[in-house]
Amino acid sequence: MQRLRELRTKQGLSQTDLAARAGWGKSRVCDIESGRVPNPNLKTMQTVADALGVEVYDLLVMPTHPAERSDTVTV
Repeated sequence: MQRLRELRTKQGLSQTDLAARAGWGKSRVCDIESGRVPNPNLKTMQTVADALGVEVYDLLVMPTHPAERSDTVTV
């Protein structure tokens, strides 16, 4: 889940940091980010959102404003 990785790194958190906040092992965060867990359930998404201090919606929707997106290049 690319959006999770973006939000995590934007906050300067490692996978280990996020896992600790969520009460999980690092491998669970890695599995979600890499897509090995293709459709995380709502409870998982809420746990991640709470750990990041965002809404579940923020994990699901890519921002439309270029300044908020990490996949755009500024020249």
